[in-house]
Amino acid sequence: MKRIFAFDIARAFAILGMMIVNYNIVFSYGKVEITFLSNFIYF
Repeated sequence: MKRIFAFDIARAFAILGMMIVNYNIVFSYGKVEITFLSNFIYF
């Protein structure tokens, strides 16, 4: 059975999107300083 490469790319973008959306909860719990990515998320 042949793999469909576009599904792999879509899955990678979905995982990256989930990481970006949940950045403040997962990666910066307890930090007070505002980083570039958190500014981008709040934008």
